[in-house]
Amino acid sequence: MIRHLFWPSVCPFCGALGELCCESCLDAHLARFGGTLSWLEEPSLDLLYGSLYEGPLRDLLHRLKYKEERALGKLLGKALGRRFSPFLMGGTFIPLPLHRKSPRSYNQALLLALGMAEVCEGEVWDCLFWKENAEPQTGKNRLQRQILSSEALGFSKKLLKDIALPLILVDDVSTTGSTIKAAAGVLEKEGYTVSRAVVCCFTPPPERSLS
Repeated sequence: MIRHLFWPSVCPFCGALGELCCESCLDAHLARFGGTLSWLEEPSLDLLYGSLYEGPLRDLLHRLKYKEERALGKLLGKALGRRFSPFLMGGTFIPLPLHRKSPRSYNQALLLALGMAEVCEGEVWDCLFWKENAEPQTGKNRLQRQILSSEALGFSKKLLKDIALPLILVDDVSTTGSTIKAAAGVLEKEGYTVSRAVVCCFTPPPERSLS
């Protein structure tokens, strides 16, 4: 992009010029702040996250989502794949869909899934969509986000030649887990069991401690 000629990219961790984000810096950050939780129920699945929704990783996500820096999508996805490879190898990555009312021309969750699949030797299955009457989650508070039925999402019936396990949902951020749970519920109705979800950032509920 032309603007990078005048405002070159800078790694948010070490300040290296000309880098969207250094791979080694990102890996070190996810190794320190990433984690796994088994808190999503009905259906039950593990949540793997790169960090809490704060600091440099949040800034990188904002650049990916709101500043058209789509190259960050696969970069972050690959880092998540390296961080959680023992849980993801050979799996099928299912991105949460881009909302119909989104102004974005690309789906950041799909880019993350592509990066993870490349590192983990898996496949991407883009089989979910938002129904027309579903409202975007962005801008809602925590209570409003929790009110999301599995009826808000649809299944496209688009099948892969081989659907390898584990089945892994992919999104950029999880606040209440409602979107992930709704997606897992849709797939469960179709006979598919999701065992894990991976997100870049996670906001734990106020009553839950991660210590």
